[in-house]
Amino acid sequence: MAERRPPEETYGDGPEYIRGNQAFVGSFDLNGVSKVADLACSTGLISRSLLGRGQPVAICGVDVDDRAIGIAETEVSKTGVPLTDLDGWRKAAAAGERAFTTVVSSADDLPFDDGEVDLVMMGNAIHLLPDRQALMREVLRVLRPGGSFHFSTAFFIGTYAPGTDPFWTEWMKEAVVILGEKNDALVAEGKPALRRKRGTVAKAFSKAWTDAEGWTADLIASGFASTHHISRNLDLTPEDVGLMGIRDGLPEQVMSGYPVDIAADCLWESTPRTFKRLELETVPRFWLEVTGTKAA
Repeated sequence: MAERRPPEETYGDGPEYIRGNQAFVGSFDLNGVSKVADLACSTGLISRSLLGRGQPVAICGVDVDDRAIGIAETEVSKTGVPLTDLDGWRKAAAAGERAFTTVVSSADDLPFDDGEVDLVMMGNAIHLLPDRQALMREVLRVLRPGGSFHFSTAFFIGTYAPGTDPFWTEWMKEAVVILGEKNDALVAEGKPALRRKRGTVAKAFSKAWTDAEGWTADLIASGFASTHHISRNLDLTPEDVGLMGIRDGLPEQVMSGYPVDIAADCLWESTPRTFKRLELETVPRFWLEVTGTKAA
């Protein structure tokens, strides 16, 4: 595996992750779609995948991380799609032209007028929101009648393929072993060992995973007229798993109380060891894709 880079520089770099997201956006019906919002857009992988379909859509990426948004703008500009502001986004959509803009904002407080967006997408981030139905109501507000909301998540009941539990257990165990090795090295240098500070973050996965039916029930309760979902299998490589281990809130959750950078290092370094120990080349995991449609 390559040297670990900051999460905002690596989000979505894994080859299987890229293929999965291309399949995700490839399923969207773009008939009548010109204005698109990409929520929690991070470095713009989903936006770039959708723009890669060649359709004349104008996309506005929304994220709270201005560093990731800067990377998104740089990467999209390399594709030749014009960068613009929010007003230019509206004008490009009206003219049937491709364009990309960004807004630093929370996904549950969107900078759009009521009913002005044709399609909203959110890739593998909705599970991080503290109030999912509040997000869904805000998405419903900005969608035009008949507009659609597409989101994916790898953090749901049913994500682990049958028979793969030993892999994920060993991955966590190996991360703890590596943490011990790091502490041994610190002590050997005469430095204090890392100590866990309890109570610094919420209990691991305290947002409570739900299943496909739970997500669709949330959409209906939030006012969406109809829903659809599929489960897509991705065969994750060591690089895919390693990248997952340094983002999506995993380091501060599964190794809560330790410095996030150290936790991420442990998960990253434990990945190739785990694959080698279990003699695996890939490990399957399911991604859930859900669509909600606003009443016409």
